Amino acid sequence: TPTPSSTTPTPTVSSTTTPPVKPTATPTVTPTIVPTVTPTSPPVRVTPVVTSTAASTQVVYGTTATTTFTVTAQGKPWAASPAQACISENAAAFRCTAVATSATGTVIVSRSVTGPYQVRLVVVATPTSNEVTSATYAYSARAAATLTASGNLSFTAVISGAAGQMAQLQQADGQSWRILMTYPVAPTWRVSGLRPGVGYRLVVLDTASVAGATSNTVQF
Repeated sequence: TPTPSSTTPTPTVSSTTTPPVKPTATPTVTPTIVPTVTPTSPPVRVTPVVTSTAASTQVVYGTTATTTFTVTAQGKPWAASPAQACISENAAAFRCTAVATSATGTVIVSRSVTGPYQVRLVVVATPTSNEVTSATYAYSARAAATLTASGNLSFTAVISGAAGQMAQLQQADGQSWRILMTYPVAPTWRVSGLRPGVGYRLVVLDTASVAGATSNTVQF
């Protein structure tokens, strides 16, 4: 008689291997910082003001003419600042010389007048100021002659005029004048042998650059 055998099945254990999990690296992003730029305003530029008490005029040959320019900015002297004194002779182009304003904002231009010229001041631009040009002042020269009667029917003439400028000795002849002689001007000149009861004068003639003049009249 078969003997039943009890068979207990042996469970099969399967080993399940879980693959290792690789960590995912997430890169760290550093934020870009954009600096805030504050716009820079350009510097405020002032415009100086140039004034002068000068006036265009004609003066006696050899006289020193002085032109004083005063420069201010916002009501205050424009002191120790660069400028240019510019002169034009006989209507030629202006030629400029570098100068500087004084502690009171002035520039003085002095010049012996021996012919026509013009003068003006240019205030040079700086990082904080604009260039500005003054008014232009014109000067011209004229001759001068003065007669002084002396004894023995003679007189002495004192003349201011350009070298080579001519002068006429004239004698009164009724309502007109008669030319007695013409000669180059000299600082002083003595005339003698004149007639009593007759008037005499000197007339300095014009040149291209110096105006003429008529002296006073002397009569013996």
